[in-house]
Amino acid sequence: SRAAKQLGIKRQTLQHKLKKMQNL
Repeated sequence: SRAAKQLGIKRQTLQHKLKKMQNL
């Protein structure tokens, strides 16, 4: 389903931001 795919992408971007914040 498209909605599930969008949710997964949002989750990936959120995790990516968290990793960036941890690196700082």
